[in-house]
Amino acid sequence: MQRNIFGTLAAVALLAGCGSNPEKTLEADESGVDAPANVTVFEEDTHACREKHDRWLMELIARVDRALPQKAVGTVRFESVEAHEQMDGKGLDLLLRFTADYKGQAGVSMFAVGPFDPETCVVGKLKGSVGRNLYDADKHAFDIP
Repeated sequence: MQRNIFGTLAAVALLAGCGSNPEKTLEADESGVDAPANVTVFEEDTHACREKHDRWLMELIARVDRALPQKAVGTVRFESVEAHEQMDGKGLDLLLRFTADYKGQAGVSMFAVGPFDPETCVVGKLKGSVGRNLYDADKHAFDIP
């Protein structure tokens, strides 16, 4: 039975728009790994995109959902979305954390990461992975066009 993802996404998008801290430093309990002290999260950039484009987050989540194996389509559950400075300092990457069915197991932690332009709210080609550890991103990687 396929779930109605757009009804769920609409509710999630409304809740995701709530937040009071526009910029913060990552901590281990949020990301699942210890982040370097100089990693900064730019929540105001993703918040601005959610404000400008009411379906931005829903469309991003639907894009991720479509890239999952057929048996997992419709199982994505949003956790968080953040923008991070790229390692070379030349732009931002978007980090989307979510859970989805994976290999017959429900609610598996996953993430997707890719280039993000906060001026246009365009998110480039994403790479998805299973788990919470960004350093293991290639271990279970899949492309999200």
